[in-house]
Amino acid sequence: MGSPSEIWMILVLIASTNLVTATADTNSRNIIELKGGPDGVVWVVQLSDLHFSVHHPDRALSFRQLVPSTLAMINPALVLITGDITDGKSKDLLKMKQDKDEWIEYHEAMKDTIAKSGLREEIFYDLRGNHDTFGVPLRNSHFDFFSQYSLSASVNRTGNVHSVTLQNNGWKHLFIGFDSALSVGLRGPTNLFGHPTDKLYSELATELSQWDTQQSDPVTKIVFGHFPLSFSEGTETGKRLEDLFSKHAISAYLCGHLHTKFGRNLQRHHSRLPRPSKTFNKYFQINAHDMTTSTDEKQLCGLNSLEEFWEWEMGDWRKSRIMRIIAIDKGHASFVDFDYEGILDNASTAMPTIIVPTFPLDSRMMQRISSLHMQQCRTNYIPSHESIRALVFSATPITSVQAKIYDSISGKLDVIMETKMEMEKHSDITNRGKLYSANWDWKRFIDSSPNRYWLQVEVFDISGKHTYSQIRPFSVNFKAAPLKWTWKEFLVLGCQWDLLYKLLLWLMIVSLLASLLLPKLLLLYTGNGNQFNRWTSATLNWKSLSNVLFKIPLWILIEASKINLIWWGQLLHLVYLIFFPWFYGQVLTEDYKTGYMTHKGWTVSIPELPFSQSGIGVPDVMVIILPHLYFVVFPLLWVVSAFAAERVACQMHYLLKSEKKELESPVRRINDAKNFDADVIPKLQINKSNPVPAKMDSINTDRCSHNHYAKGCAASCMHCGRWIRKALLGVCLVILFHHCMQSYTLIRAYGAKAILSSPGFVWPVPLLLTLAVWKTKDLNYI
Repeated sequence: MGSPSEIWMILVLIASTNLVTATADTNSRNIIELKGGPDGVVWVVQLSDLHFSVHHPDRALSFRQLVPSTLAMINPALVLITGDITDGKSKDLLKMKQDKDEWIEYHEAMKDTIAKSGLREEIFYDLRGNHDTFGVPLRNSHFDFFSQYSLSASVNRTGNVHSVTLQNNGWKHLFIGFDSALSVGLRGPTNLFGHPTDKLYSELATELSQWDTQQSDPVTKIVFGHFPLSFSEGTETGKRLEDLFSKHAISAYLCGHLHTKFGRNLQRHHSRLPRPSKTFNKYFQINAHDMTTSTDEKQLCGLNSLEEFWEWEMGDWRKSRIMRIIAIDKGHASFVDFDYEGILDNASTAMPTIIVPTFPLDSRMMQRISSLHMQQCRTNYIPSHESIRALVFSATPITSVQAKIYDSISGKLDVIMETKMEMEKHSDITNRGKLYSANWDWKRFIDSSPNRYWLQVEVFDISGKHTYSQIRPFSVNFKAAPLKWTWKEFLVLGCQWDLLYKLLLWLMIVSLLASLLLPKLLLLYTGNGNQFNRWTSATLNWKSLSNVLFKIPLWILIEASKINLIWWGQLLHLVYLIFFPWFYGQVLTEDYKTGYMTHKGWTVSIPELPFSQSGIGVPDVMVIILPHLYFVVFPLLWVVSAFAAERVACQMHYLLKSEKKELESPVRRINDAKNFDADVIPKLQINKSNPVPAKMDSINTDRCSHNHYAKGCAASCMHCGRWIRKALLGVCLVILFHHCMQSYTLIRAYGAKAILSSPGFVWPVPLLLTLAVWKTKDLNYI
């Protein structure tokens, strides 16, 4: 039968083969020929972050009430559902796992939507978000309800990359969707980022280049996924999606994930043209526009490729009830968000008219480099500037559409042009939608300012109701108007968090190690004698800025390093956090064993796989690691040190105020003398077996604080009343509260037994704080 090692290898190969067979995925590639007008124009609908929940049935109910009729009115070429289909959370939002009832609700709601809207099931594309993988150990397993109840599963789209090309009158519009959610679905909160692999990257590159060999028809490329690029890590070999998208000159990347709670201006321009500071731009982008990119017209015509694209994150259905309509008009991409607010509570309210201006483009969100290059550098370029165009979707007949152009040069918006728009008619009787246009003298509006001129479209229906589009700036010569983020929008879109995690992690670890080791080494070098005492005397001068910023903090850390029990406790705690598991927890479904988490990710054991899986969920674990280090461990070190320094300062104050100038104390300060010669002061005899002066043996907290105050002081004195210590006790409570809340969150998420039995995370913080309070309560240690 062979040796045991050979038998083991055979079993491993069989298990691996079975696994591959069970989870084999196939990508899909489709072509849809769009019949009828308008020519060269397509539009699709995007929905994201539905979060259907058994605890919030209103989300699915409003979806059933509103979406089918809207889709029937819009008649999109595609419907894209970009992740977080179900919520997968308990009522208190802390325990996260898949709920089959939520998936059944989604499946039934979508079947109902398809039937009522009259659209074909094949044009619906849904994909996973992080919520759709909570606790799912393997794709296509029993617990992977997406593979059982999604629309993609219904039409046998089982791979991670799917493409569809919409063809119309010589124009090609390529849409590519991809799934970068964790393949081993951890429970939240450590399941937050997209994790593209080298294999996924290669598949995306193949789909993006599928039309590159043909030059006859222009191709517009749109990619859609769930995770913003700021929440997507690099592949195993460091390849990044933004580089791939720029290289293939896509027009836009559509995504979800962030929700409108972070803002409604979640758009970001990406470019790979030369930048003045590559290091800074690796981690941050200050505003929505990549303004570090040069747009010099003289340089543009020398470029071989135009590596730019827009990232458009949309709001959520969960709370905001938003639908997005993306239109592509002769290669120009734009979008409008339709908010159902106002018709949610009134079922009798007619569906509002939706207006999507397609040209001129919003100067805040246009392909500024590509468009400028096309205009300035192509000799065969025929501009599409000759008309103002807008798509209009309405459930009631339209009687009139007109465009208004405003001039803002006076400081207010003045109407300088009003023109009637006519619906474009196609030679084919069938029209997919209504595109209205009006000819104009576009050269009249060439201006160096990108936001001087503003466009608004007004629509009147047969009932007399009029609807306005959102007013927006435009620039026919492709000048970019500023698009600024709020601080929340910058945090979620302008920061590359997978790279920042490593930087912030090791910055804090090095800072903590230096704060512990450097003071100890200085103390060992200088000793605890007169040299150190003279340095301390000079240091405790609060009038010197350098002392306040550097020397006094160092003195505080040195005083803490004298208490060996506390110092070793903190050092061992930090070493444990660096090299050992933080805690254990039920990170997959209950049918699987517990895993453990370090700052390098989770390690889990999956019976279907021959080996344990390690390093899963990086940088997702940052939501636990960084808050604990920055808001618990770092403050803990300084609070403990401050307790030690406060006790010494209180004792020094008592000695000085009591005019015990003879003592050889750690600091010899005399308030009534500016010049002080230590050699002329007689020293008090000190017991060598007890380095505390004999007259100080009885000094303790009770005496200093309640019975015998320093000369001229009372209980209100900061030192004699030990008010600093009382304030530090309040800070201790804040640290403990934050730590307890974080521990409670992890207990709810991953199980009480596993978390409470983890020695390195839960217990060191309260033990070290208690030890610091106890060791510094009496004034009998110098």
